Amino acid sequence: MHATEVIFVLIVIAVFVDRARRHAGGTRLAGGKKPVSIKGTSLVVGGKTRPLYGVQAEAIAAGSRRTTGTRVAVGTVLAPGVGTVVGAMAKKHENVVVVTGPDWSETIVFKDIGKATLAARRINAAAVPASSTGSH
Repeated sequence: MHATEVIFVLIVIAVFVDRARRHAGGTRLAGGKKPVSIKGTSLVVGGKTRPLYGVQAEAIAAGSRRTTGTRVAVGTVLAPGVGTVVGAMAKKHENVVVVTGPDWSETIVFKDIGKATLAARRINAAAVPASSTGSH
């Protein structure tokens, strides 16, 4: 066997072991304030199970300029005009992963942006593309 064949076989084995582990006990995503894990084609957040069909996950760092509708609405109610601008400029002070599915979304808070980024990558890797959802 050549070295490239050995490397290929090792990669194939690693992929099968990873899939078997995910289907058996799931993958716990460390660092979240709520328990978060991937079990097969499902994301479990704080005891709530969500399907991973057609989802996209994005890590957002603390202090990033992510405007939320709530901040804009509260600013508008408190001081129309100026409050709207202040609410829109308010910073998010948490590292979060926003997971968006076809008919749901979930925000997961992380203490560390590195762990949030890793979680987003793992969720995206476990996601089943929308085109292959079949009857889901």
